[in-house]
Amino acid sequence: MHGADALSPTDPLRTGSTGNTGRVPTRVIELEAATGPSSPKRRPFRRDQILDVAIELFYERGYHATGMDDIGAAANITGPAIYRHFANKEAILDAALKQGVSEIVDKVDEIVGRGMTPKRTLRALVQNYIRAILNRPALAVLVLNERRLFSSATRAWFDRADRLHMEEWVHALSLARPELTEADVRVMIGAAVGLLDSVLVYRSGLDQRHIEDLLTEMAMAAMLEDDRRAPGAGRRPKARRR
Repeated sequence: MHGADALSPTDPLRTGSTGNTGRVPTRVIELEAATGPSSPKRRPFRRDQILDVAIELFYERGYHATGMDDIGAAANITGPAIYRHFANKEAILDAALKQGVSEIVDKVDEIVGRGMTPKRTLRALVQNYIRAILNRPALAVLVLNERRLFSSATRAWFDRADRLHMEEWVHALSLARPELTEADVRVMIGAAVGLLDSVLVYRSGLDQRHIEDLLTEMAMAAMLEDDRRAPGAGRRPKARRR
């Protein structure tokens, strides 16, 4: 999941200071997904239910048009009861984002810890990303198109998580395609992620597994296909004569 202003390959989210020669552990991020201290008396499924219902309503009706009472009614919970879990709508939105991103990052750590070949690692990262989008399309759309709705602290947290997540893609593709420059790698990854994000703007009616497989193959072909690459790809640009 990427913010709308994170789609450009030259955005800071794509150009971390680590370069493409070493892996950055994604778990250096503190994934504090809770919005406040949890109480053992609260039922976790209620909290998750509120999050799921609220995100769907934000997506369908709009964030500003959805009230806490609307969320409570849709979740079969009284309005006042929601406040035992969340202080306000912003807290719900922030918690949903952190929960979704944390799940992606946890899986990324598992993938890079398997010790697979670079190409297999890259494929697993692609599959993890597209699966996360398809499992939570409403949240993904909010992240892409309504980034301004999130608190400044949550946006900063997300930017850091997103940058470190993408560095794993950079590392894997750099090893799989050592002939490419770092700029080539980042542009190709940016294009591949944009391809995957495009599934959110068109409802095909196809089976989710089929969509996952189809987009995974397209993204992998875009990043790994050598024979059809544009002339000059992988070559460092010549200095201009003055």
